[in-house]
Amino acid sequence: MEQLEPKSNDVITVHPTAPSRERSSSEDLRHELAAESLSDAARMALAAASVVSLAMAGGMLSAAFMWSDGAFHLGWLGTVFFATWLGLTWLLVFVHAALLQSNCVISRRARGVWLASFVLTGPVAFLAYWQMHVWPSSHSPRRE
Repeated sequence: MEQLEPKSNDVITVHPTAPSRERSSSEDLRHELAAESLSDAARMALAAASVVSLAMAGGMLSAAFMWSDGAFHLGWLGTVFFATWLGLTWLLVFVHAALLQSNCVISRRARGVWLASFVLTGPVAFLAYWQMHVWPSSHSPRRE
């Protein structure tokens, strides 16, 4: 087999072994945090965190009916319980808002409604959004 050596004025063109995949304009705008990029374990963890947040909200509501000062009747433990619930709920608001932003199927008006429901109803809206938009989407990790 004859091997050619390039001369000084020859142009060498390098062809990649695998063709590069062209991205559509809608795919370029998607965040790294999309429902399709989440594994089943990550989706279940998100649902579990939402259920825990809902259970903690129910516990605080029950404490409000049992004692006049609510969960704070338990002293510092009630304060820690309330702060944990508040932190977990706000973290879930931000995660669900990012998932909502990367969802190309939902219209702009519906995104506003979902975001308002996340802030106003918290864990109930998280579980509804998870059931409708996160769990059913097929797993296809984003590749560079």
